[in-house]
Amino acid sequence: MGYFLMYYIGIITGMAALSHVGWPSYVRQLYEMLEPAWGNFILDMVSSSIDTNLLEAAAITGC
Repeated sequence: MGYFLMYYIGIITGMAALSHVGWPSYVRQLYEMLEPAWGNFILDMVSSSIDTNLLEAAAITGC
């Protein structure tokens, strides 16, 4: 049970770190530069790679 709690705390901490380095402003600039469909595609690719890496790390450590 504790591993699941640590996983979600890690996600919240990661989101706070992304916010601290200014990730939301980069996303806003991405949507200003590109069409919304391409912005969604790029953002989804980045999001899926980050999420997949977290799930792989959890599987490897046996969580």
